[in-house]
Amino acid sequence: SSKGDVPTQLLVGQLPLMLKADIEDVLLVGLGSGMTAGSVLTHPVKRLDCVEISTGVAEAGRFFAPFNHDVLNNSRFNLIVDDAKTYVNTTPQMYDIIINEPSNPWMAGIGNLFSIEFFRDIRAVLKPDGIAVQWFHRYETDDDVVSDVVRTFQRVFPYTYIFQGNTNDLIMLGSGHRITLDSARMVGKLEDAAVRDELASINIHDIPSLLALQMMSPE
Repeated sequence: SSKGDVPTQLLVGQLPLMLKADIEDVLLVGLGSGMTAGSVLTHPVKRLDCVEISTGVAEAGRFFAPFNHDVLNNSRFNLIVDDAKTYVNTTPQMYDIIINEPSNPWMAGIGNLFSIEFFRDIRAVLKPDGIAVQWFHRYETDDDVVSDVVRTFQRVFPYTYIFQGNTNDLIMLGSGHRITLDSARMVGKLEDAAVRDELASINIHDIPSLLALQMMSPE
């Protein structure tokens, strides 16, 4: 997590926050190493709720403090140890950005987090102008499964944009409306030292380099 997977872990947090204005509340499904959570909080969001089903993962997060900006001790970070489907079906909270970053879908209990039902659950707690983010991979699977996941996501989020993470990682951004680029706003966000240093750590030093990671548009 602190080596090969770093670009994907940081980009699933950075991409939507760089693209969207007026972000207050963010939901992250899956804590993992905490690096995505720490990356989200390099931006001035009001609150980051993170739903993690495994107490073991939550306890292990402290070992990644040097890599995740010690996110577990950040006052804006709220860890919720619960099943993600249960949480999104019961929470009254609405979110500006929801990042779905579970473990690999072939693991027991994970596949339902890639289902159309769960994507609909996510959209139900997403603000009208919000962005949903889905990590997915192309390794240890086949093209038909990848196509199924992309098609399923796009049925719920008609405006789907796909970006490159690591070589075999896809990052899907979805919304109910077209995401328009505001270059001046993005440049302004990059001028924040914490954001600039975070992206520089994965060799992204300007906005064109970030946008060059886009692979597909809604069309």
